Amino acid sequence: MKFLLDTQAFLWFVLNDRALSQVARDLIVDPLNDILLSPATIGKLRSRAKGRSRASPHPFLSAAGRLTRTSFPNKDSSATIAS
Repeated sequence: MKFLLDTQAFLWFVLNDRALSQVARDLIVDPLNDILLSPATIGKLRSRAKGRSRASPHPFLSAAGRLTRTSFPNKDSSATIAS
């Protein structure tokens, strides 16, 4: 199944915040699910990272890179929002 995470859900996941439900966390880590981040989420994370040196990348962008199943939804994909 495909899940589209909004920025806040992604940050809660990366920061291991208890605000993200255990059900949502289980869905994100399930290897059978595709976890999607929108271009808007990537843009928000990049704008927050501006001003940081290349030697010290923003931790949110580093975490986004670790989500190997991250992709962008297209108009033909059906996605569910997990939060």
